[in-house]
Formats: sequence, structure tokens, C-alpha cells
Amino acid sequence: MRNPLRGAPDLLAAVCALTAVLIAGCAATPGGTPGPPAFTCCAASVTAQVWRPGQQIRLTWTELRVPQAAGQRTTLKAVLTGPYRTVAALKAASANGRSGRAKVVDAAAVLRVPARPASRPVSVVSLPAGIPAGLYNLQLSASTDGVTAGWSSVISVG
Repeated sequence: MRNPLRGAPDLLAAVCALTAVLIAGCAATPGGTPGPPAFTCCAASVTAQVWRPGQQIRLTWTELRVPQAAGQRTTLKAVLTGPYRTVAALKAASANGRSGRAKVVDAAAVLRVPARPASRPVSVVSLPAGIPAGLYNLQLSASTDGVTAGWSSVISVG
């Protein structure tokens, strides 16, 4: 019997390579000028660990594309909302547009990153000492010239 996972690592590598090519191809606008930068945030360890009340979550941002044009700035934001009892409840609140009404636990200082930053930007979200255990929605966004990309991660506090 043939192993259905045979070749899966090769397929995954091909998909990752294709994705990298597509991202690189989208890095410039038709006129050849740099487009809005794409930032990503956070090592897997941020979402993999259980955080404790009173801790600070350091979020290191990474620029994925060609640096923006000189003089252009990117705004990076991180907001923590919750708590939620289950991941399903967190996702349902986001899907129904209720995540904006969730209780904001902390918001990192807004970062305004210049073109070609000297170092990787870092946001810090603080967990209050009395924060209840549960799941929290870490909402992240990067905005350049009115174009905003946003995403969320689930943070566990215990």
C-alpha cells in the first residue's frame, strides 16, 4: 500500500517556494516603485506558550518585502482583547464583527516605522496582574499609505 504522505515534504517545499515568488512579485507596483511593505509579527513561541498575569509579551515585527520608498512610514499596531472561554467563541465574535466591542486588555504603543528601519520594530503588550485566565485575541495590523493588512492570533493566559 502506498503511503499517502509520501512526497508531502516535497509538495510543501514547492508550495512555500511558489508563495515566496508570488510575494516577491507583488512587492512592486506596476511603475516599478516599491509597494506597501508587508510585515509579519511574532515567533511561534508567542502563541505556543501559556502566559501569566503580570507578564509582558514582546512582539518582534519582520519586514517581508522590498523596503518602502524613502520618506514612507508604516504604522504597526497590536491590541489584546478578551477573555474568551473557547477558541470557537473568540472566532464567532470576530466573524460577527463583535471583536471591536470586546474588552481591550492592553494596546501596545503604536509604532511608526520609517523606510529602511535600522532594527526590527518591537511592540510590547502587558498583561495586567489581575487578568483572568482564558483565551485572548491578539489583533495585529500594519498600515502604509492607507493600505492596511490585519490578522489575529490566539493567546492563552493561565
